[in-house]
Amino acid sequence: MADLISFVENDLLKKFNLTSYSNIGFTSLAFEKQQNAAVNIGTYKIALDVSGTNQNLLDFVTTIQNSGKLNIQDGKLVAPKNLETQLFSNLLISIDQITFAQSLEKLDKENKMAVNLVFYVRAKSYTD
Repeated sequence: MADLISFVENDLLKKFNLTSYSNIGFTSLAFEKQQNAAVNIGTYKIALDVSGTNQNLLDFVTTIQNSGKLNIQDGKLVAPKNLETQLFSNLLISIDQITFAQSLEKLDKENKMAVNLVFYVRAKSYTD
C-alpha cells in the first residue's frame, strides 16, 4: 500500500503541481466474489482535497479519465495503441465524485477540488 500512496503523491499530485490538504489513505477496500470470472478485481478509494490552477486540475482529471480507456483482460491491462500507458502501467483509475470550489473558466486561476478516486486492482491468485 505504501507504493500506491507514493504513486498518488509523486505520479499524480506532483506531476500536475497540485497541493493536497488531506491525508492520503485508503477507504472502501473490497474484493467482491465474482462467479464465473477468470480474474477477481478489487476496488479501493482515495479521497483527495487538492488545490492548483484550473489548468492543472483539468489536466489531472483528463489523465484519470484517459486511464479508464484501459481494459482488464485475462488479468492483464490492455490499452488502445494510441494511448500513453506509462503512467498507468499497472493501475486502472476512475473518478467516483468530484467538486470544484470555483468556476473553471480562467485556466490560470487557483482553485480547489475535492475528488474521490477509485482504483481497480487484480487480486493475487494461486496460479500467479
